[in-house]
Amino acid sequence: NIVAHVDATSDDLIRQIVRRHGDDAERLLRGRCQYITIWKPLRGPLHDYPLALCDFRSLDADKDLEPQDIVDRDEVLENVHVYHRPEHQWYYLSGQQDCEALVFRQADTAAKKFGELTTSPIELIAEQNSNGLG
Repeated sequence: NIVAHVDATSDDLIRQIVRRHGDDAERLLRGRCQYITIWKPLRGPLHDYPLALCDFRSLDADKDLEPQDIVDRDEVLENVHVYHRPEHQWYYLSGQQDCEALVFRQADTAAKKFGELTTSPIELIAEQNSNGLG
């Protein structure tokens, strides 16, 4: 099953920093922390199941986003389920090669409340050969 999601909430990002950085977490969390993903296929060109990214400006956090737990044997993580609406604008890199990477933000401690969408140039990256999905 393929489900639209975000890998972490801002709260989960903070918990992961505390869990993974121990004594250094307090210092790290004094500043802004972001969960950034760099994604590329192992082999290209990628034609089956390309990674699709949703333009955050087409989302309504109150209607579209819901935090959910991911329970593993060793830890519980929190990601975000994205409910489909026709207003969403989806994009993917057609025929993505293994030398082409997508860079995007998953979570940001600058968000003041759940679902707040902070802007950054990395969310606006779009290749000229990207195709819209709808």
